Amino acid sequence: MRYTNPVYEGHAADPTVVKGLDGTYYLYATGNVRLRSADLVHWSDAGQWGVKGAPAAATSVMWAPDVARVGDLFVFSWSGGTGDRSKDDGSKALYYATGPHAAGPFEFGGKLTGFGFPIDSKIFVDGGTPYLFWGGGAIYVAGLELHGTEVGLTSREPQLLHRNVDATIEGPWVHKHGGWYYLFYSYGHWDKASGPPEYQVQISRSRQVTGPYTPPHQEADTILRGDDRFWGPGHNCVVTDDAGQDWIVYHAWHGDRRALMLDRIRYADGWPVINDGHPSSTEQPGPVVRG
Repeated sequence: MRYTNPVYEGHAADPTVVKGLDGTYYLYATGNVRLRSADLVHWSDAGQWGVKGAPAAATSVMWAPDVARVGDLFVFSWSGGTGDRSKDDGSKALYYATGPHAAGPFEFGGKLTGFGFPIDSKIFVDGGTPYLFWGGGAIYVAGLELHGTEVGLTSREPQLLHRNVDATIEGPWVHKHGGWYYLFYSYGHWDKASGPPEYQVQISRSRQVTGPYTPPHQEADTILRGDDRFWGPGHNCVVTDDAGQDWIVYHAWHGDRRALMLDRIRYADGWPVINDGHPSSTEQPGPVVRG
């Protein structure tokens, strides 16, 4: 199987991918986008995502969804709330819902956190223990626990990363490989109108899931940046195929929309490498999916 970016031309901003119990990959994205695929390359519309029983405060604005399997449940989380998303005005929070299937439906559970500027949730399970990562000017981590279908924070660790510039860091994704925990995150402005720094994917790593996370060196932790064809790549997730190869799934501006992108991750000197540091634009060998 071979492919050429983008793998989905429609809107697919802030994508997250989860594998269902039936082997189907489900992708959730901002704008109530839900897609399905058997091979990570060919995506089709699976209808809008939604949450049953959620109050208006949690659903008036919903973006940057995440779905993670925690035990026998799939936990759906999202950034929600009212007010100006660009301001830390206390009106935003991370909410969650649960269900038995990756495709939903999901039943509203409650609020995960309203601490800081809470956006872009990511639940990462390490050895059966779930953790919540989130972004918005800094990257945070907290321990989680489940009681039936209820999810709650057990602790809040110090912030992991922070940028003292006129841009945010967001979209955290943790991936374990070779004894390291790699923290992918997006840095910069998501649209051209805001000017530099431009949106890009950066990386840090740690031997412990809760950090501290150390970049490869102070000024060169960017592993994926845009070019003339695809601008502002970021807000990624990582999927491992049936051959053990890691793939980064992310969005990038292609024309007037943030389209869905896919690229192979390789490792050099203990750090993830993606092509020449830019999205691929030529035909590539695709993931190995045995079905």
